[in-house]
Amino acid sequence: MVRLAPFFQGLKDLWFQKSLTHKDEPSIMVWTQGPSDPLYAEPVSLSRYFGYPLVESRDLTVRSGKLFLKTLGGLRPVDVLVRMVPDRAFDPLTGNVRDGTVLVTNAPGSGLLEHPALLGHYEAIHRAWGGGDLLLAPPAVSGEAGTEDFFGDNGWSPGFVGLRLFAAHLAGGWELMPGGLVQKLGGPTFNPAVFSGTKKDLWFLATEAVPMVSLLPTGEKPSEINRAADLPSRVADDLFWLGRYTERAWVDLRFLETWWEAGSPFLDALVRQIGILPEETENRDQAWKASRLTQTIRSIHQISGQVLDRLSLETHRILREFGLFLDGGDQPIAEVLRQVNLRLAAFSGLTMESMTRSPGWRFLDMGRRLERAGLVVEALRAGFALEGIEENLPLLLDIFDSTLTYRTRYRLAPQRGPVLDLLLLDETNPRSLAFQLESLSRHVEQLPRASSRAYWSTEERTILDLMTRVRLTDGTALEPGVLEPFLDGLSTELEAFTQALHQTYLAKIDSMEALQARVRGETP
Repeated sequence: MVRLAPFFQGLKDLWFQKSLTHKDEPSIMVWTQGPSDPLYAEPVSLSRYFGYPLVESRDLTVRSGKLFLKTLGGLRPVDVLVRMVPDRAFDPLTGNVRDGTVLVTNAPGSGLLEHPALLGHYEAIHRAWGGGDLLLAPPAVSGEAGTEDFFGDNGWSPGFVGLRLFAAHLAGGWELMPGGLVQKLGGPTFNPAVFSGTKKDLWFLATEAVPMVSLLPTGEKPSEINRAADLPSRVADDLFWLGRYTERAWVDLRFLETWWEAGSPFLDALVRQIGILPEETENRDQAWKASRLTQTIRSIHQISGQVLDRLSLETHRILREFGLFLDGGDQPIAEVLRQVNLRLAAFSGLTMESMTRSPGWRFLDMGRRLERAGLVVEALRAGFALEGIEENLPLLLDIFDSTLTYRTRYRLAPQRGPVLDLLLLDETNPRSLAFQLESLSRHVEQLPRASSRAYWSTEERTILDLMTRVRLTDGTALEPGVLEPFLDGLSTELEAFTQALHQTYLAKIDSMEALQARVRGETP
């Protein structure tokens, strides 16, 4: 069979030569519509085969007439976009194609010739523009068509097929890729406009031995060691929120498990005060369906599809299974809560033990730590504002998984000062506020920074202020009248830290002056 690698190598050489700015190391990317595209697997495979980053429209931005990729390290100029976005989802006026500052393959409108309405006119079009007859007979537009066997729910069955071939205008002229796709046409009769999505590879047979050519590493020379890890800010944002959602689900789950098994007026008021349950519901089943946990599970299920190529198969499988619990089905609510708990524990274990400590993992963990810190503050602020908090201190310890630690230290009934110290100020307790702040501080130190800067960033100063507040606080002094403003201040600072982190790394909107200096090769 004829190998495809020489054709793809010709494409890579062409894109390299056509790059407009970075001739030594052009920035070439595969542009996709994202996981919402039914054909998303195709650009994913191409990006891995070529070794080019896979980007979406929200990863890109235009500044001073030039196209940039938004990454954690800053805005990265784009030279070539290998477009895998369909014409219907692309606006050339906002896509920065017309001014020629970036090379976009598969130019908008090039798919017009694939429209089924033109199938019967190819011969006339070629005679008018090409001055000759087609090398292949024109395709049929109605009546009989070729068939091929396809495997479905009822076994093998014949179906009408259409042949898709691909061509590129390379340095030596137009070249046809020696392969293609045989795609099943939907409907009971032949209709070239309806595709079912079922495909088979089409290979060209060689008449003689073909040389071994591949774009994949051959092992003839050792690969250069590379531990650099930058990623688009969109991916960091998705992972950040995935961390927040999974942690929110865990805390809500702990509250709801206790509320479901042994509810009390205090706990019922607390879960509604925090917002885990709506203010008024007719019964427990309705409360579960309207709970914040079900909304969070839906968010986890949705966002998992956005980070499909960033997580292992096992991790992604666990995340996708959250969709099974959106309606609860016929299972008892207690069993649903148990199953969700198991999957949250599995997700936490996989991300802590199997993910490389890259910027993506850091943003995932920062989302988890930030959400946990905020929920601890929120639960304590709401709980200590309710009547009967002294009798329900064991409940707070149990929900935040700190009962065993308290018992081994004090061997006494829970008291206000020690409980606040354990949940707020103890840096050795993985569920405490102080532990989350210390973890966030370590993550912030490892985030990409400008090579030279005169002052600390806003997020660095904010997390330092939070840690200082907590470390200088005496838990026994947090009496009524002192605790409330202390928690309010922590909540405000946590929100300020979140906003600073988003503005620096996730929004990625540089000042125009700094960006223009970077384009000129100057240090802003």
